[in-house]
Amino acid sequence: MRYIRNAPTRSENFRAALASAAVALGVGVTAFYLTRIFLARDPLPRKNERPPGLGQKEAPPA
Repeated sequence: MRYIRNAPTRSENFRAALASAAVALGVGVTAFYLTRIFLARDPLPRKNERPPGLGQKEAPPA
């Protein structure tokens, strides 16, 4: 299939700008909410994990 290339009209440029703005807005909103979800998480402690500082001896001063 072959196409004839022509200059886009003002309405075609406007429709392309609207479509690209809609895609950019969707990507931005998705990135914002995913980042918000990941930053709102708190890690859960593991059952076999010791609290830091328990059972560790300090090194003698040199």
